[in-house]
Formats: sequence, structure tokens, C-alpha cells
Amino acid sequence: MKFCILGPVTLLASVVLSTTSCRTSNSDNDSTLLDNTTGISAPFASGDATDAKWAIRFNFPECDHQGQKKGAWCESTNATASTKKNGVEDHLRAWIENPKIKVIKMAYFSFSNKTVVEMLCDAAIGRGLKAVLYIHGQSIVDNVNTLKNCSPQNIQVIERGTTFGTNDGYLQHAKIFLASEVDVTKPLADLQGQDALDLEASTLYIASSSANMSSFGTSLHFENWMFLDAKANSQVAQTNLCFFKAIEDMTGTDRDSFALIYKDCREKITAAKNDEIVFYPVPHGKINPEAYKEMLDLIKNSTVSIKVGIHRLTASGVFKALAERATKIPVNVILDDDILRTGVKNGGKALDVGANDVQAYRTVRDAGASVVFMETNADTTTHLFHNKFMVFDEKVLFAGAGNFTATSLNTFNNGNIEHFYIIRKPEIVKAYSEAFAKLQALATPAAQHAVGANVERGVKCNGLCEFTD
Repeated sequence: MKFCILGPVTLLASVVLSTTSCRTSNSDNDSTLLDNTTGISAPFASGDATDAKWAIRFNFPECDHQGQKKGAWCESTNATASTKKNGVEDHLRAWIENPKIKVIKMAYFSFSNKTVVEMLCDAAIGRGLKAVLYIHGQSIVDNVNTLKNCSPQNIQVIERGTTFGTNDGYLQHAKIFLASEVDVTKPLADLQGQDALDLEASTLYIASSSANMSSFGTSLHFENWMFLDAKANSQVAQTNLCFFKAIEDMTGTDRDSFALIYKDCREKITAAKNDEIVFYPVPHGKINPEAYKEMLDLIKNSTVSIKVGIHRLTASGVFKALAERATKIPVNVILDDDILRTGVKNGGKALDVGANDVQAYRTVRDAGASVVFMETNADTTTHLFHNKFMVFDEKVLFAGAGNFTATSLNTFNNGNIEHFYIIRKPEIVKAYSEAFAKLQALATPAAQHAVGANVERGVKCNGLCEFTD
């Protein structure tokens, strides 16, 4: 166990960072970093970038069940200990409960985390915190209604997206939490006078995650969270504010209007550009920088190695590019073992993969990529390997809310509302690379998997497997 002595307190620093930053190794992820009053688990890594302090948290759940893979296969009874270990909810609590925070803007696909809902309601009722949640319309559950109704004068819940699976249906699938110290929280180009001065002098607290704001998203699912306290006048802060302007002002379900609003806002940003932490929202409408094109360039130009941790990999342009590079350099991939169960009867409550996922897996595997599988619980609970990131040549990180699917990446036209980051800050890239190694050690090769072994050997599984070689 390691403890860190904190320097002068700032909002995030009182929780996770000292003035010199506390770096935890991936083998010491149960370390605890304490402020004067509260024990909060240390982040996986933390430090300073040009315009922000950052902290990275990975969900490594605490699970150990007889006959199951330790640290991989979890039951819902493991959630409490895992939540405390990961520290995500405590980190969010420090932001929500801090009296300096006046406004919180959120965008999530789902928002079922009762603890976070209670925090927000208490702050809205107790001190008048203003909050707005943009959520996919098909994801309204009881806890969302509780949030909506606990303080109607202070909290708004706004539906975005359309009915997925219908013609041109799409998801609101971005996962952003933004907390502000000022009452008027808009892009600087939209502010004047004292409002502009106040925002420019403030800090924005931004969380980006692969996770939804669900109880398992902060505990049992394998996820990654990036926390930033960014200068409000910086490029990364202003592009996030432009995202919220676009999702707020878009015309109904018209994704072209989202892209147009974001483009107009982005082009008015006067902050100095830097490539350490760059934000890419979609829909891009082909008029904004496209994360998908950047991803393909990064894959094709990698010369040393590529590491991929992903829940859904179905975009043909992506898996074919990975397969091509796998013939020349090491490509290592971690997937959920639901892919090995595809076609197995009663594949599990969390089974949301299909033949396209199997095709992608086989394509990269057959090209020479090393592929392993996280043995999550598909029997008694909804448990997922839900990370979404790539590391290129140990120099560049691609991470965000979206899976590597055509709709998430908006490969051909407007798809889901999502966000991604391309990061070149060496210490952040290193943290994700180290986390990948830890995840890879927890995962299982197909040949050692109870279902995968039969699939790999071409055995028909006595009629239980549809997708055999």
C-alpha cells in the first residue's frame, strides 16, 4: 500500500493529485491517496499536461470465484469493493459536492447509477447546483426519472438520438461529464463582458469514459476513465463546450445541424492549438475533423506495434487495416469472450455481439494478430469487457466513448453522437499501454477457453456453436 502527501489543494488535486503528481504503477493499483478528510483510491496514473491536470482510472474489479478466472469473472456482489478500488464514483463525488461547482453538463447513453443520481439531486436541492443530462431517448429508466424530478427547477433531462434499429436510427452514445465553477458555462465566443472574464479565469472539470453512467460502469465492467481539470480557455475545454452547444442547439434529430453548429463553434476558438489531448466529436458531417480517418492513418503508419482493447470491433475498414499491419508488426487485441459464445445457445445476458464481430476477430487473427479474451460473466449478470482504445507505437493513444463500428466512428455518413480523443501526451499513452499489459495478463487465449477451444479446433460443439471454423 502506498500513500502520497498532498501539496496545496485545488479542486481535483485535493482528491487525486499533488503538486508534483502521484504516479501509481499498474501493479499497485490498490494504492490509496488521501486528502485531509477522505480516503479515495489513487488513479492508475496522473500528471500535468500543457493546459490541464489529468488522472486516468481503469476499472480492475475485485473478483475471485471458484472455478472462474480470478479478476475477470465477476458477480454483482463484487460491485461495492470494486467501486471503492476504482475510485470513479468518489472522484465524481468530489466534483459534485464541491461548493465551487455551479453547473454540470452531462451526455450519456445510459444513466442508471443510483449513487451518482443521489449526489446530483442532493447538490441541486441543497445548494442549487444546475445540471443538464443529454441521454439517449430509449435509455430512460427509473433513476433517470428520479434525477429529472428531484429538482425540476435545477435539473434538466433532454433526450437525443432516435430509435436504434429503425431506418436511419442512431444513438446518443457520447459519455462526457463536465463541471464548471461559473454560472454561465458556454463557449467563450458566445460570452461577453464579465461572463467571458469569469469563464476565462476558471477551470473546467471534464471526465471522458468508455463507460456509461451505470452502476457497473463505475465498478465491474472493464472500463477506462480520463479526468481532466482543464483551463477553461484551452483548446480541450473549449471543444468540449462546443460539443455541448451542438447537442443543445441541434435541430431535433438532425445530425447535420449538430455538425454545422460544432464547426461554427470550433472555428471561433482562439486558444493555442496543441496535440497533447485533442477532442473529436461525431457526427462530423464531413465538415469537421474525422476521428475515423485519423485512426486509419495511425494504423497504416504504425511501425512498431498496435495494442487494441475493444468491446465491439466490426468496422471493416478498421479490422482490415489492423489485419494488414499484423502481417508486418505485432498487433495485440483484447476482446470480450462473448465473441467466442456467438452462436452458442443462451449466450448470456450481456451477449450483444454477432457474426460481424466474429468475422473481424477471425480476420485479424488469421493475419497474425495475437487475440485474447476477457472471461466476463455471461451467465448470471450483465458483465462486459467494455474498454475502447488503441495504442500506436507506444506514442499515440486513440480512446473515447464509441466502439470501433461504422455507426460509432461515422465511417461513411452520419451515425451515432459520440466522442473520441487522440492523445500524444507520453505519460498518458504510457499509462494506457501499462493498463493494456495488465488486462492482457488477465485475459485468456481462445485455445484455453472452454468454448473457444472447440471453436479453434473446428469442433461443432454438439450443435451448440454456429460459428465454427
